[in-house]
Order: sequence, then structure tokens, then C-alpha cells
Amino acid sequence: SCVYLLLPIVNKGTNITQQLNLTLFLIQETEGNLYVHSFYRNQDQLGLQDQYFRNRTSLFKDQISRGNASLQLTGVEVQDQDRYRCYTNTIRGEESSFINLKVDAPVSKVKILRVENRIICSSEGIYPEPDLTWSTRPPSNLTLQNQTSIQQTEQQLYNISSSLILSDSETDLIYIFRNEETHSVSSALILFQLVCREMEIVSFEDSGHTLQS
Repeated sequence: SCVYLLLPIVNKGTNITQQLNLTLFLIQETEGNLYVHSFYRNQDQLGLQDQYFRNRTSLFKDQISRGNASLQLTGVEVQDQDRYRCYTNTIRGEESSFINLKVDAPVSKVKILRVENRIICSSEGIYPEPDLTWSTRPPSNLTLQNQTSIQQTEQQLYNISSSLILSDSETDLIYIFRNEETHSVSSALILFQLVCREMEIVSFEDSGHTLQS
């Protein structure tokens, strides 16, 4: 899951600290404008900040004088995915712009579990919704019998689990996570000698692994 994101807000020019007036707020058509962060008179002004963003926003104050008014948003959730409007007022004039924030929680940990004649591959806390497929190495005409279920949590993240019935063929397996929206791929090769064990749990945090004994 994502810990923080930066909303890039850059004013070209220097020496603007004393007269920077920054207001950043969230555009929501159904609920109106939610104030995210305000900064003017050389300090944060959070009286109008919406409760949802309380203690989650901060500026890089040592960089404001160099034109960097980017906002750091922590504790990022799927609900933060939206369009933000930034308004700045400096000695160089007024500017208004929009930032479209996309939230991405890629596959970071996968669990492999052997139960009798089935192998189960699962991962949690993913966004957007992933797709999981199986294949063999080397490629074969073997029909893979699998069942995949996807559940969405209250935080709008996705948990996915796929159960594959093992065949009598001594072949290695490959599982592949794909996300069409973010064009991301995560995969691993599961060697036959590992699959043959009664139970094995393997967790990792990068893509392109070979799971072996």
C-alpha cells in the first residue's frame, strides 16, 4: 500500500517566501470543495482544513523560496484519488492549476501455499483490481484447472486468491499478476520440486522471482 504521495506544485521564480499565498483544495462534485492545505503569511493556516486531511499534509518549507510548494500527503487511501485544484498568489501574480491524483498499490507480497493436490497463490492490499493467470514452463497444452476469487475491502483495496489443481505432469508453474490500468506485471516461477512438498509458504516483495528449494 502507498504511504505518501507528492502533489507537485512548482512556481518558477525565486525569493517568494514572504509573499506566498497557497491554498490547495479537493474538487468533489457531490460534496463540494474540501480544503486540503493553506499556507500564507509564511506559515500554515489550517483553520479551514477538512477533518479528513488533518495531520496528513505538509509542505517542504525550506524549498518554498526556490519555488517548490509541493504538498506531501501521508496515509494515502484509495479515496484520495481525485482531482485537486491548486491556487497560488505570489509577487509574480496569481496561478490556478489542476492535479489529477491516481492511487496505485501494486502487488508487494505473494503467499504460496500447498494444500494436498492444490497450490494456492494469494496477495492482499492491491489497487487497482488485478488479474491473475497461470502458465507452465516449458509451455504446454496442459489444461490448468484453477479458480480465482477477488474481494474488495472496506478501504477499496483488493485481495486476490487463486487455487490451482496440480497435475501428474512434472512441470514448473508460473503465476502472473497483471494490471491493465497501470500496465504493471508481477510474476514468479514455481519449480516442480517445490510444489511437490506437502506445504510451503513463500513471501517476497519484488517481481520476477524463481521460487526454489
